[in-house]
Amino acid sequence: MGKKRDQLQKFAERFGDRLATLRAQRHLTQERLAELLDVGATYVAKLETGTRKPSFDLVCRIAQTLGFPARELFNFDDDTDWQGAAWEGEARQFRELLAGKPAKDVHLLREIAAKLW
Repeated sequence: MGKKRDQLQKFAERFGDRLATLRAQRHLTQERLAELLDVGATYVAKLETGTRKPSFDLVCRIAQTLGFPARELFNFDDDTDWQGAAWEGEARQFRELLAGKPAKDVHLLREIAAKLW
């Protein structure tokens, strides 16, 4: 049972990373997305760290609010939004650098990067 739970947690974390990426692409804060979804900002933060798992209904509402097909929330292989094959190696190295780091640190780095670009 532990392995399935670990896999589910990993999936929730990847979903959360993707949600944060798509939210940032729409230039929305966690607070604003929470307001649009009629949920608490803390809940959105917990979704983005994988601490909470969304219902099917909420996944659909998130996709509609962000203006993406729901499948985009599960497009984990493209979560860095790098363009072209030349960036694939760089993206892989960046992911390896972040592997094992606390989610709050990764989230902070994502926010910094979003402000730079």
